[in-house]
Amino acid sequence: MKNFTSVVKNANPFLKTFLSIVLSVLLFAQNGVGQTYYAMSGGNYTEGFTGWTGYATNWNGLAILGTGTIPAATKTTVATTSLANIGGATATSAAIGYDAASSTKLLFLSTGSSDNTSAVACDLNLNFTNRTAGTLSFDAATYFNQTGDRKGTLKVYYSIDGTNWTEITGTNLPYVATNNVTGSASISVSLPSAISGQSTVKLRFYYHNGSGGTAGSRPKISLDNVGVTSTAASSCTPPTTQPSSFSINTIAPTSTNFAFTRGNGDSVIVVARLNSTTAVAPTSGTIYTSNSVFGSGGTTGTNNFVVYKGTAAGASTATGNLSVTGLAAGSFYVLTAYEFSSTGTCYNTTSPATINFNTFSATPSGNPAIFSASATDQNNIGLSFSALSSLTNASGYLIFQRAASSELHLYQLTEQRTR
Repeated sequence: MKNFTSVVKNANPFLKTFLSIVLSVLLFAQNGVGQTYYAMSGGNYTEGFTGWTGYATNWNGLAILGTGTIPAATKTTVATTSLANIGGATATSAAIGYDAASSTKLLFLSTGSSDNTSAVACDLNLNFTNRTAGTLSFDAATYFNQTGDRKGTLKVYYSIDGTNWTEITGTNLPYVATNNVTGSASISVSLPSAISGQSTVKLRFYYHNGSGGTAGSRPKISLDNVGVTSTAASSCTPPTTQPSSFSINTIAPTSTNFAFTRGNGDSVIVVARLNSTTAVAPTSGTIYTSNSVFGSGGTTGTNNFVVYKGTAAGASTATGNLSVTGLAAGSFYVLTAYEFSSTGTCYNTTSPATINFNTFSATPSGNPAIFSASATDQNNIGLSFSALSSLTNASGYLIFQRAASSELHLYQLTEQRTR
């Protein structure tokens, strides 16, 4: 694509216009943009794939994706922008397609004798505006493909922005197929709460040549009877006043205490994230679980963890110290507090209270085991002490010097040296 862009820049004006149009079309196909998102407000989504020879509305194939390592939602090895007829007993090329004989299922196949080297994927596009996400269900089955006992794996990922992807797991998901071994599963999993209320949700069905087996071909995996459910988001009135006077009171390498003055909701939720992580506000109608151990509670979005949910000291009142633990030493975090009404679980996401803080670095494991000083001449003293490598979490030394009752001097050393 880079070389093609260079050609466009160097072309004459007429050719440049033509090539720019072609480039736009290529980028359109590569990024899978322009898809129609099925409005879940119109009813639950179902698809039986009857008569498919190409993608239906709300679905799209993908150009080859080159980010990450298989298995990853952003890494594939074969373009799937069109469907292939891969029914029958013999298939030698990775693809997504259909069985012309029955034409009632979507078929997936990745090939290759080495595990985790081949992958294909396609997307289902859904709009959950004013909807609370319910379940994803589908039937998966193993289709025999020539001889052998190698394995293939079908995974499902979701994204609300087309960039960040999270795997959905549950009973029989991922679905693992062994070639020439009969297998099937009717899969039903709860959709993550982060999907609720989002208008650009992608469900990515992803097949890769998973680990296992000794010889022969990979199996095909069929997908059928896909169903997605949702319910109407509760109608509610959010609080009008957010928390204020947010403060950090104590900081340690792996924990902190914080406090604020409540707004006028009947409850409050606090979300913690690393500063490098994009903030994701809570979604009204979604009930989150909390845990004061960072990384253990529910999430409002990728790596946005709920560390507190409750009434604290009550509306418009100072909370007193609340705590979060499980933090990483020497890291930059952000806490965000949102008032909400428990009736309808309605969050005020406008201008929430936010505070940033750094955790302390971890305390060194000890002081130098060896320290000695000797005069080298009338103006210099030689110092000898343990190397930094003998200590854990140490990055330098602080050395204090004072002659009799004179002023104390401080020297900071990062390497052993003589003064």
